[in-house]
Amino acid sequence: MNSTTTSTRPPRMTLPETYGYVYRLVVEHDRDPGGVQLVYEADTGHSWTEDASFYFSSPEHWWPSEVQGCRWASGRVLDIGCGAGRHALALAASGHEVVGLEPSPDAVAAARRLGVDARVGDLADLPADLGTFDTFLLLGSGLELFGAVPDPQAVLRSLAALANPGARIVGNMALPPPDVPSGTAARQERYRMRVEHGDVRTEWSDWDTIALLRPDDLAALAARSPWTLERIERSAVTAWRAPGTAAQHGDAAPEAYLALLRLTR
Repeated sequence: MNSTTTSTRPPRMTLPETYGYVYRLVVEHDRDPGGVQLVYEADTGHSWTEDASFYFSSPEHWWPSEVQGCRWASGRVLDIGCGAGRHALALAASGHEVVGLEPSPDAVAAARRLGVDARVGDLADLPADLGTFDTFLLLGSGLELFGAVPDPQAVLRSLAALANPGARIVGNMALPPPDVPSGTAARQERYRMRVEHGDVRTEWSDWDTIALLRPDDLAALAARSPWTLERIERSAVTAWRAPGTAAQHGDAAPEAYLALLRLTR
């Protein structure tokens, strides 16, 4: 690890804690491409490398569905799973009031250092006193979060309780391959992962089970909720290459979809 890095790591990390730790490292490396090269290792035997500065990248490096998703945002925005705050910063620069939400205190601290009004919380545990919103943003494949909660219908109702009239949910996710089961009942098997950076290796951590939701699955969820699925757009998942590095992000899936849900009752 770079000698200027001052981060310490807990003896065991959950997945959100792991990403919070990563975001903090990138901030300490001044967000330089190549400053924090990560090696992910799963206990399935798979491994992959990533330049973590992607999570701080500007819109020209995002997936097309992320760029379009920010264009669909209106009014006051709750950025759920805001990460290091790249979407929140872009929206704030275009005049939106944005509150970011992340379960990891380290991630919240990294986002706050960049000027994001970030709070600790997640989709299933919304903090009190957030106020009301015109847009609930779930980018960075954030629609997967609906599959990670025990009761997605309850979550949709809780968002409706914080929604201004005509509010919208805007989210995207990479589409699963056709041979992979999808839907809220089709959860992946748990596996463990760890992250290496230089001579630092995190403890093994459980990767949260997720449901791979195709557009039809999302429409079925919305049909039983106060929300209506109004629009779907599909686009390519573009690979990301940091200047001067070989690290790429986004090679795993060839296509993503962007969804807009509208509060109707």
